Amino acid sequence: MAQSIREPQIQKQILQYLSAKGIFAIRVNSGATQITNKKDGKTRYVRFNSAIGCSDIIAIWPKSGRFLAIEVKRPGGRLTPEQKQFQERVEASKGMAIVCYSVDDLISFLDSMERLL
Repeated sequence: MAQSIREPQIQKQILQYLSAKGIFAIRVNSGATQITNKKDGKTRYVRFNSAIGCSDIIAIWPKSGRFLAIEVKRPGGRLTPEQKQFQERVEASKGMAIVCYSVDDLISFLDSMERLL
């Protein structure tokens, strides 16, 4: 039985595609970790991103300068309520938001946007 593709693999494919198309994009790390200082043994909690639910990839549509939030999910994956809220906030601010389960999802979305924008 073949192993399904993982989110980091899809993210990499999407970032490579965006780069090849000349679209500025960055990978946004989210989450948190606990760090223990080796010298004094104190532990602290560090968040990687203050925007809870932030999409995995942020890009700028080159022709219009519109903000594009790309949430990457493995096939069958679902948005968390926080991720859904983040996408709704992006769209309410006139940005674009999409959930991609493959690079083909992004290609289809960008092709449709090309005709509209």
